[in-house]
Amino acid sequence: SVDSQFNEYVFESEMVPLFLFGGLLQLYRIRLHTVTLRGIDALNVLGFLIWMLKYVFSAYASGRVTPLTYIFNSRWIFACTMVQGVFCGNAKLTSLMYLLTFALDLHLFSVIDGSVIGESTVQVRNYGASQGYMVGLAVLIVWSLERMSMHGARITVEVQQMTQAEALVSQLLDAMCDAVVKIDGSRHIISESPKLEG
Repeated sequence: SVDSQFNEYVFESEMVPLFLFGGLLQLYRIRLHTVTLRGIDALNVLGFLIWMLKYVFSAYASGRVTPLTYIFNSRWIFACTMVQGVFCGNAKLTSLMYLLTFALDLHLFSVIDGSVIGESTVQVRNYGASQGYMVGLAVLIVWSLERMSMHGARITVEVQQMTQAEALVSQLLDAMCDAVVKIDGSRHIISESPKLEG
């Protein structure tokens, strides 16, 4: 029927959150001047909320969810949140969103596991341990990428400052001296002064 096809498309398909997130990315692409760090953080939070909603839909939308089906769905949802976290950056915010998503995921799995199998705390513990390991790995990756990008930015700023300092010293020497030349480590002239040629 049409209702079951609609429910299957909206609640069980991964296309809805992907379309929502992709649409938001397109809006930012169209209006590039609106892209700010705060805007990217808002996009990151909104994306995580969409994926959390997808977790809830995959747990409750159809009455035939088994722990195995939920585990399958949660793995690809987590992969999408990991890519999003790497893309959007801000390790503090992304780590917080990973932890909130992990808490929701573990709660939903315990509800599904309890309603289908009974009180199987071993399976919930095993699932929590595997998901916790993946969340820890994702947090480590996000923090490593942020540290690398900060290190790269710091080096870029230092190079720009050294270039500006060299230009200022060069201008000062040009103003004070008759001619200024640049030499290399073996004291060969690498840049001649126009004042020497004239």
